[in-house]
Amino acid sequence: RQSQSWQAQLAGVPERLSLPTDYPREAGRSRAARYLPIEISAQTTAQLQVLANRHQTTLFTVLIALYGTLLGRLANQSDVVIGSPVAGRTTEQADGLIGFFINTLALRVDSSGHPDLNTLMERVKGSVNHALTHQDLPFERLVEDLGVARSLSHTPVFQAMLAWQTQETASLSLGHLTIEPMPVALAQTKFDMTLSIAPEPDGAIRGVFEYDASLFNDSRVAQWATWFVRTLDQVEALGQTATPIDTLSLINQTERQQVLELFNRTQALELPLDAPSTAHTTLPELFEQQVTRTPEAIALVFGQNNLTYAELDARANQLARHLINLGIGPEQIVAIALPRSIEMVVALLGVLKSGAAYLPLDPDYPTARIAFMLTDSGASLVITQTCVIKEALEAAQKAGAALPMLELDDANTQSTLAKLDLAPVAQAERTSSLTPQNLAYLIYTSGSTGKPKGVTNTHRNVCSLAYDPSYCRIGPKDTLLQLASISFDATTFEVWGALLNGAKLGLAPAGQTDLVDIEQSIKKYQVTVLWLTAGLFSEAAKYQLSLFKGVRALIAGGDVLSVNAIRVLKNEHLDIEVINGYGPTETTTFALTHAISTQDLKRNNIPIGRSIQNTQIYILDASLNPLPVGVAGELYIAGAGLARGYLGRAGLTA
Repeated sequence: RQSQSWQAQLAGVPERLSLPTDYPREAGRSRAARYLPIEISAQTTAQLQVLANRHQTTLFTVLIALYGTLLGRLANQSDVVIGSPVAGRTTEQADGLIGFFINTLALRVDSSGHPDLNTLMERVKGSVNHALTHQDLPFERLVEDLGVARSLSHTPVFQAMLAWQTQETASLSLGHLTIEPMPVALAQTKFDMTLSIAPEPDGAIRGVFEYDASLFNDSRVAQWATWFVRTLDQVEALGQTATPIDTLSLINQTERQQVLELFNRTQALELPLDAPSTAHTTLPELFEQQVTRTPEAIALVFGQNNLTYAELDARANQLARHLINLGIGPEQIVAIALPRSIEMVVALLGVLKSGAAYLPLDPDYPTARIAFMLTDSGASLVITQTCVIKEALEAAQKAGAALPMLELDDANTQSTLAKLDLAPVAQAERTSSLTPQNLAYLIYTSGSTGKPKGVTNTHRNVCSLAYDPSYCRIGPKDTLLQLASISFDATTFEVWGALLNGAKLGLAPAGQTDLVDIEQSIKKYQVTVLWLTAGLFSEAAKYQLSLFKGVRALIAGGDVLSVNAIRVLKNEHLDIEVINGYGPTETTTFALTHAISTQDLKRNNIPIGRSIQNTQIYILDASLNPLPVGVAGELYIAGAGLARGYLGRAGLTA
């Protein structure tokens, strides 16, 4: 009967307390024990006792509730199980017997639903009362009855303990000798974390944190101890209100300023939201500045063909004027459906110079997806070539989309373009002025979680990502490879990371995905800066390491990077800089980067890093409170890289 009650009590508890660790949780780790003293002041202890009295419970119950709250905050879990030893002498007959009666209880602290402190206290009071009422079931039997999967890397049911020592120490003496008990420091610890504390005659509570030093370093545990005491110090105020328990602040004002302000001083490029239209912060203006600096430098290479910066600028200017003559301008969307080619890049730049935004369409995408994007975007025009995406265009037109086409391989189009002025497009020529806040491109998410969403990115967004990036040095001596699908946001970095910084952009042949072919392109163009998806990088590290010869900097992202793949790469190419790039489409390719160090290769996981220039990141809990360093939470991103929103979905944007 006790077993059934325990199984019901612990139904659905997490398999493990996911505390952040400094070292890998390996099955064969040393489990070396370290100890850290802790003291809870007499004043705070008195307030904890007041709370206990209010709920007609014990100080132990209060400590379990608040210890569980801290552990839950650290692990980003609302359900925590804590172990606690009990004497096991539940009858008078057992009191006088010599022997080991101690049992271990599993105490559940459920803080789901954002309860206030008083609500949480009632929950934990019920949990403690249940445990004491059903304490006769041996813990070993409980583990067996629960059917918990065993692991050599952690203890079953719980990994954190609280030992509350309330038994008074008897005075012992032998003649003139006084005997005092001494704490025994064990070399190994059984659990990740054990808090052993006892009330003292002066009203304070003192004890130690015993922790697994093969998981946590000293500074981390010291910080946790500080936060625990800080949590307890807030009980008096919190107990008088209905404020949710998860609003308890772990950080003080100095730490708050650090995570909110100091870590986010990333301003690198002045791109004020209210920038006048004459400010040199749009993509065409930044590109034209580069043209002025290096007009004869090679901008584009595709096969045996290339264009200098001046030639690319001239061709894009002609296309832009043609678009303007067709009535195209700022805030309009022009779809580009071209295979990877020089014409594709000319079209991207030409659309931007007209003031409009481009919608990049990969011709190899499924017909239905292309048709959806054309229809949903409300594109004013499609730039393409004869017979490219023909079926998708027909499907979109049947759905009611009016889609004029501009076919770049059409003789009449080419004749018209050839007659237009080569000089840069002036603001006065556009249908309205172009500013950094105008739309630069529209790109659709994969739709893996439902209907694909059109993400609207501005000139300010792209300039912040690609112009003089803080995370990767790019200059006129570099060559970037354009390998990603035009519909994938990595293209934004590849194209504008090259063209805004005077580098050369080498275009891989359309449809190139074979590692051998990619290596040939890298070798042919002498690529120095390369972007790869995490998956493609792992494959290359496994099967085609020679691909990276000559590459100075590799940026990889889109998924979790393989530490082993990086080790293999660095063993072969010691000098290559490997950068982890992280960020959703809504943050203009990526928002955080991390240059991987030798120390990182000892980790199980690679950090996603810190915010790039002009970007701010915040780690918040479920109640939007800022969390301290080393505590898991939700990642919030702000700044110049954050997209304007979702096209036609104001509710989702908000």
